[in-house]
Amino acid sequence: MFSQAQQPVSSAWLNFYHNSLAGSWTGPLVAPADSRPVSTVFVGPGTGTLTGNAFMARSVTVPAGHTLNFIFSSDEPHTLTFLSAGSPPPAGPPPFWPSNLRPGDSVSYDGSQFINTGIQERGTWLSVTFPQVGRFAYFCAIHPGMAGVVNVVPAGQPYTTQSEGLVRAEQESRTILGLVPLARRQGLAGYRQTGRADGTVLWEVQVGSAVQAPTGYLELLEYFPPAVRIRAGATVRWKAKTPHTVTFLPPGQGPFDPFETPTTKPSQNYDPTRLYHSGVLGVTDFLGPDAPTEFDLTFPNPGTFPYMCMLHRAPGSRGHGGGRTPLAFKDPAAEGTALPCPRAFRRLW
Repeated sequence: MFSQAQQPVSSAWLNFYHNSLAGSWTGPLVAPADSRPVSTVFVGPGTGTLTGNAFMARSVTVPAGHTLNFIFSSDEPHTLTFLSAGSPPPAGPPPFWPSNLRPGDSVSYDGSQFINTGIQERGTWLSVTFPQVGRFAYFCAIHPGMAGVVNVVPAGQPYTTQSEGLVRAEQESRTILGLVPLARRQGLAGYRQTGRADGTVLWEVQVGSAVQAPTGYLELLEYFPPAVRIRAGATVRWKAKTPHTVTFLPPGQGPFDPFETPTTKPSQNYDPTRLYHSGVLGVTDFLGPDAPTEFDLTFPNPGTFPYMCMLHRAPGSRGHGGGRTPLAFKDPAAEGTALPCPRAFRRLW
């Protein structure tokens, strides 16, 4: 895949490609020290419901004519997007911009052209050569705030070495993944109940939780909490600040592309024989402040009713809205039983 000169240090690369929770790293930072220019930028840490929306290392300096390999290293899809300095960006929100590269392509970028991989998954890679001196910024088109920069200097000037780049990338990854406890507490803080004038109760559930870091941000793709235990007749309201859905599938219906299925709510009272789909919530960054961020349903009858996020679906990763006799809320963070908001579609937009 790469020439010998482009190979990342193997132990550090394996750490990133198979990354896990912060603090569980087993290999050395780099082995051995490598003074060649940095050759690799990793696109996102994280597995399962943990996603670090960051390029690592966020800022690197390379000599003119050098090639960087951008390797997608997260379970969450991302894009690699460079804008043209002399032309406006494509029309429409960034997630809808056309892609003009394929996985494995090698391209040259001098700031004058638009480059966009489109949405890519773990294991995808792209090589970009930087022939001109300058500062070149790039970003992920589906995760606002996920950005990086390549500083290109004349030959003979100091640059980021391979060892420095890998150490910095690992440190940035540790910092982001170390925010998991804070993100989980923040998510659970949005869970509350409110008594209403008619004697019923409104329960609020947060969908997803994001925490900012100096080089990007951590996002938990989970419902907070994953199980809601309520009296029959209560209402549950889901609230999302980042893109997710709340989808109840009727018996026999499989998952679908949420962008091709409009919001579907045949009644306020939930009927388990029918489809209920919030549509994509939490896209105000792309569609403006009027984009929906909430969805609610009333559960008139006892039962256990699974639901899922159609953007991040995966087997077994669902939430539950219930109508059984009232039970005490069980803290998923304390017991380690949080069910994730399921894994991402390849085609998000």
